[in-house]
Amino acid sequence: MLIRYSGVAADAAPDLVAVPADGFDLKGRFRAPALFQRSHLNGMHTFHDSMLFCDRPLVSPPGSIVDLLPTLLDLMGLPRPDGIDGRSLVTR
Repeated sequence: MLIRYSGVAADAAPDLVAVPADGFDLKGRFRAPALFQRSHLNGMHTFHDSMLFCDRPLVSPPGSIVDLLPTLLDLMGLPRPDGIDGRSLVTR
């Protein structure tokens, strides 16, 4: 999968993004005793099964994950900081 970043903060984007195969979830931490281990945590979200539910008719799908922050800021009436990618899905 090739990810292309855009926007004023694109130069701060990671050089490598690990995308797991279906059925695998990447979790990690520093100073872990082993690279692969079991955890008490279970469940995961993928690019294909994540969603945002909004019961307000003034939000119009579809959008991208980068549209989430501008939309939430708009719904809360907060100003949008400079350099944030995406667009608000609010249709007022």
